[in-house]
Amino acid sequence: MRCHETSPRFSTQERESMLAQRAARWLTPLAAAALITGAAPAASSAPTRPAPSAPASESWTRGFPMCSNPPTAIARWWKRNGWVRNGDVNKQYRMDEGGRVAFIWGGKTYKNVSTPRLPSYGTYNEYDVHPSSRPNAPRDSHRLVRRLRGGNLYYTADHYRSFCYIGAGW
Repeated sequence: MRCHETSPRFSTQERESMLAQRAARWLTPLAAAALITGAAPAASSAPTRPAPSAPASESWTRGFPMCSNPPTAIARWWKRNGWVRNGDVNKQYRMDEGGRVAFIWGGKTYKNVSTPRLPSYGTYNEYDVHPSSRPNAPRDSHRLVRRLRGGNLYYTADHYRSFCYIGAGW
């Protein structure tokens, strides 16, 4: 069993419940409610970042739908921390947010060999979406994949079997 695979000791329903609970601890209450229910968050008075749109001529958006509910909270955390790049080594990082400590993996070069493939030009890095409360805990299948040049950001919830496009400039 590879380190990123989970053991069969939890059912799919139990695993989804654990992920929702973990997300609820780290995301804003509004974003956590949306993640748990699968519904879009209700409109709030807080300013929101509009989804960046790329010109139709840019091929990295072709064939990938825009994400309907992207994990922008964790994307902002990675952006604030410099979108680390570690080559072929995946490193674990400690998150200290509001007195809570969590651990998250990221920065490994994404090889772009899965199907569907992202555009073949450019270098990509992969980042986890859900932090863990303890070091070296099993990882789930949710990832952000970022193209280094231009900051095009993609999200996969099923370990690279499908992608949606979040936007450019990340």
